[in-house]
Amino acid sequence: MSVPYSPEIVERIQKMHASGLVEVQWLTDWSPSETAEWARVGLDFQRAPQPKQPYEGWWKAAVISEWLHDHPDDLLVWADDQLSRRAEDVDLSEHAGRVLMITPRSDLGLTHAHLDRIEAWLRQANPC
Repeated sequence: MSVPYSPEIVERIQKMHASGLVEVQWLTDWSPSETAEWARVGLDFQRAPQPKQPYEGWWKAAVISEWLHDHPDDLLVWADDQLSRRAEDVDLSEHAGRVLMITPRSDLGLTHAHLDRIEAWLRQANPC
């Protein structure tokens, strides 16, 4: 399997992670072999855990909700190409201001504009 990617985007994500600006994790239903392909191009990050509690609806929304409850002082950026199709399954209104959701096109993935928006949002929230 070959994965489409931009070396420049991969490098920016790696730098954001290494700098401590973000902690990147995979929240995916892809198989380990599929995420291994992404690791080979430089996106080798920990997989987010499955939900701890029983849940209704979309499992990814349950993981995000649990994480926000477990980390009440932290911000979260959720980038997922499925967000627009699963919007009815996501209610994070109680965490307004702490969550930035990015919905990249499935055929393009994250772009420089997405990463610019993420960096600006995080830096505005945590000026250093």
